[in-house]
Parts: sequence; C-alpha cells; structure tokens
Amino acid sequence: MNAPGRDDHQGVDDAVLHRAREAARLSGRPLVSELESLTGVEPRQLVDELARRFRLAVTDTAEMLACAPAFDLLPLVRAQLRGCLLLRSTPAGAGSQVIAVIADPFDSDGMVWLASLVDAPVLFRLALAADIQAYLSKHEESVHAVQSLVHDAGTAPEQYRTAEVLSYASVSGASSPAVKLVNSTVYDAVRAAASDVHLESTPTGITI
Repeated sequence: MNAPGRDDHQGVDDAVLHRAREAARLSGRPLVSELESLTGVEPRQLVDELARRFRLAVTDTAEMLACAPAFDLLPLVRAQLRGCLLLRSTPAGAGSQVIAVIADPFDSDGMVWLASLVDAPVLFRLALAADIQAYLSKHEESVHAVQSLVHDAGTAPEQYRTAEVLSYASVSGASSPAVKLVNSTVYDAVRAAASDVHLESTPTGITI
C-alpha cells in the first residue's frame, strides 16, 4: 500500500488512458504495454487495477493449471499466437464452465472472437501476459511437435532465414512441408536432448 500523500506512480485515469491509446497507435504495441510504460506501475499491480476498472476477476498460472485446457475450442498454437486461452473449470461435461483468460481487457474484438468459439456463456478473467505464456509453455512441453505434420501443406516460403527460433507455434506455422519437417525434427531432437538425427531414404519416403 502506498504511503498517504505519496504519488510514485500515475493511476489509470482517463487522461493516462488517452495518452496510452495514442502511444499504442503510434508504436503498434498493446495498450496494456503502453500503460505499463506511462504509469510506472508494476505489471501485476496494473493487472489488478485494470481488473477493478473492468470488473473482472484476476487469475494466475497456478489457478489456470488447476483447470482443464479447452484446446478443442482454441488450439494451443492459436492460443500462443493470440496470447489468450480457453479453460474449463472442470473436465468437459455437465456443470463445466468455460473460462476465457485474456491479458488485454481493451481488446473488445478479441473478446468477441473468443466468445464466438464457445456455444455457451463464457466467463472472462484477466491475467498477466507472462502468466498466460507460462501456462501455454507448460502444455507445449507435453505436446509432440511432429503431430503438426498431419495438418495442411502450404506453399514454398517466400524467403529464407539464416537463423530460426523454434517453438511449437513456429513449427506449426511453417508454410513449406519440407521446412515444417526439418523444424519439427530439430525441435523434437533438442527437447529429447538427442546427440544426433538420422535420416534414411526408403522406397516409400523418409525414415527419421
């Protein structure tokens, strides 16, 4: 609690919010990120303040892990790309409440989109972006990257990169089947701490 009369940080009033919106428009960064910069408020404190403003409950990684992921409604890769997720209060079935966890309460379009994925009322909760990422990373570790190979094949990439940062999202998002194969193989090998990777050509394809 701040000492009486002390004003170390700015609150999220209408004037600050207006400045943050303008800064976000110019920078392309999320509005919440601009609010952090303008107010100097600690991220978790800002989440609490925004939650009060929007009358949302706050959740953290531990509480998210106590729920069941609803990746059937919002797949892991898309959740990583959008920075939000859907949970179930209990395993799917009678009495299960779908919970949408968001980091930006100003993104009304994103909230409408999340609600459209569910054929039932959705309970929205606010969380720190880092907590959402931590939750998704926990589940990413348990997902086998090669599963992404069964999805649609794309066209050849428009450009090549000299270095690649691999994650489950980047592996699944590769447009070229060949790039996706190489990336997913390397990704799995790194996670398994493999010393080497062997490729063998066969009459029916390639064995890894």
